Amino acid sequence: MYFDWRLFELTRGVRIRIVFAALLGLIAVGAGVSRLAVSGVVIYRVLAGEASFSALVVPLSIIGALIVIRSLFQYWQNAVSHHTANIVKIGLRNDVYDHLQQLGPGYTDRNRTGDVVLTLVDGIERLETFFGQYLSQIIVSTIAPIAIFAYMVTLDIYIALIFLVFAFATLAVPSVFHRWNRISSFRRRRSYGELGSDFLDSVQGLATLKSFGQSKQRGQELAKRAHDLYRSTMGVVAANSATSGASILFMATGAAVALAVGAIRVSNGEMELRPLLIVLMLGVEVFRPMRELVNLYHQGMATLSSAQSVFGILDEPVTIVEPDSVGEESVSDISPEVVFDGVTFGYENGHRSALENVSFELRK
Repeated sequence: MYFDWRLFELTRGVRIRIVFAALLGLIAVGAGVSRLAVSGVVIYRVLAGEASFSALVVPLSIIGALIVIRSLFQYWQNAVSHHTANIVKIGLRNDVYDHLQQLGPGYTDRNRTGDVVLTLVDGIERLETFFGQYLSQIIVSTIAPIAIFAYMVTLDIYIALIFLVFAFATLAVPSVFHRWNRISSFRRRRSYGELGSDFLDSVQGLATLKSFGQSKQRGQELAKRAHDLYRSTMGVVAANSATSGASILFMATGAAVALAVGAIRVSNGEMELRPLLIVLMLGVEVFRPMRELVNLYHQGMATLSSAQSVFGILDEPVTIVEPDSVGEESVSDISPEVVFDGVTFGYENGHRSALENVSFELRK
């Protein structure tokens, strides 16, 4: 799995909330495990003919209550996670906006307006997945399989080991496809920014395009940009599908191997049917955190590409130096004037200076 330490540094002040969201997620997993364990017992009693329907009313009620408890804690976890992400995003937007003010108009003159706007709006918005869900889910996906394995050991250590091995193999799958996912996500982010910039330029300069008869040519260029975005999006879909497919393969294989080993052990009299049913039911919950984390991983790749554009603005050095303050003189005593004293100025990438050692005064 990927982890961006620079993004993590932005979570100062909300890390306790992230841990709290993870704790709520673990409680929800615990409720799910308990529900499946009780379900396994109920299924065993029904198959063995050991209980009437009236005797199953209590365990079925417990299952229903556990379903409600799990849903409530998942809702609580989502509420805390999204609130946490919004706190970070608000702070990040303020930081980026303040830095843009310090950079001055020169930065926006050198960079395309559409790309800057996409970074400020869509780029920062995409970071919600990382701050609100991904960080807490990493904790849940690491602790939950170990905790469930500890419980499975009390039932049957062999099948428990099978589930644990395949669970962590599933967790490691995205790292195999990390480079592919990363490149495809960055390519899509670049295509998306280029299309947004060209489209904004076209709308703002529509009158000029019509005047010079270039609207058709511009339309063809936009169509090409849109096709590039389509191709890059399909690349992201292909990478995501490969990652998800490999993860699902490990999950399905783990469940199949556990079922086969369990059936052999039951037929040989080395294991009872009751613990086998409970373990197989718990197998669903073992892989659930991994499945959720893999889904968030795909969104996380888009987050990573968006973060690079945000950091690109924050890393831009400030070249405008503010003059010293006017001291104790009150504003009402200041006589407004503009003074150029030996000013030399040149455009970026220009071959020569536009102004050379120019001095003059513009008085009130």
